[in-house]
Amino acid sequence: MTAGVLDAFPFPANPNLNYKWRVAVRRVEKTTKNLWKPMRHSKVRSDHFGEDDYTSTDLNERKRLKVDAIPSIFPFNDRQLSSSPREDRAKRRRLTANSTGTVELHVPAAAEEVELDYSPPEEDSPKVETSQDSQTTDSASQCSLLSVSNARESIQLYEHDNSAVQYFTGFDSYIHFKLFISVLGPAIHHLSFKCHLISPEDQCFMTLMKLRQCFDDAYLSIRFKVSLSTVSDIINTWINFFFQLSEINMWPDRETIDAYMPTNFNKLFPNTRVILDATETPIHKPSRVDDQSVTFSTYKNKNTLKTMIGCSPRGLVTYVSDSYGGSSQLTVKLLRGRRLCSVPMFDRVTASCQIEELWFRICLLVKTCM
Repeated sequence: MTAGVLDAFPFPANPNLNYKWRVAVRRVEKTTKNLWKPMRHSKVRSDHFGEDDYTSTDLNERKRLKVDAIPSIFPFNDRQLSSSPREDRAKRRRLTANSTGTVELHVPAAAEEVELDYSPPEEDSPKVETSQDSQTTDSASQCSLLSVSNARESIQLYEHDNSAVQYFTGFDSYIHFKLFISVLGPAIHHLSFKCHLISPEDQCFMTLMKLRQCFDDAYLSIRFKVSLSTVSDIINTWINFFFQLSEINMWPDRETIDAYMPTNFNKLFPNTRVILDATETPIHKPSRVDDQSVTFSTYKNKNTLKTMIGCSPRGLVTYVSDSYGGSSQLTVKLLRGRRLCSVPMFDRVTASCQIEELWFRICLLVKTCM
């Protein structure tokens, strides 16, 4: 190597050693601020390596780097970095307490050193509540309230809140709900699906919440603290159980209708036995083409289920027909409802014009069959 002329060494091909060279150079990209990547012809001058980084060579022979040599001689390595202002402030704030309770405060040099004597308060001295203590008390109170609000949903929580019971279930009060449970009898303890986390009363309460307010299963699982599958199994089980109640004859006789008929209604429609109306419930479009044709309603222009509902003049639901596809004709279908056809001819059926026409056709068919 000629005197006064510096050699330059290319970046090594070894990825690990190449990365160490790039870290030692401390060069970053201007745009991305990432570690700089050397080009194909990028090199590092020989004056950035120490004497120990070279192998011993003969006189006037070019120096050779060791295999693991890394450049280490740079101006920034020799720079003596002073402590940052943050470290200076930390040193000034550092407190050292001795065993006698004396606290030494280290302050800037412009101020004199101050020595404070601290003695703990006497046991007989009255305790003064600080703002921190009050905040701790408030936090404890809030935590207790949150623990109450996070309790599992139950009908027992609304024992004295009749408005909530009516909102969730439709019953006027908690007493009416308990009466309904007692009417169901011991069968509620022997259903096909049993959940030991929720009592039968709360299972019925959950089902009524679903039917009354159409809550999502996810919402009910959060309120009752059970899984989604448990909510689905409970609701399906209780709906099937409620369906068995349709076998009970809810059709009141003529004397019962007259005894509970409203006064104004009795003046205008004294012979009314039942008030009929048909409804169509929208459903999801079935996957089978045949089911799509059966359930499509030209009146609603969607897939529906038709159902006939009847109630007494007082408002009690006394008849619910089976559900049929939206394209079905209810005339023949309702002939299967023996209970509806048992209404005497002299009793009045209050309904819309189409329902009254349908009722007249049913009555004619019944008389013809007789």
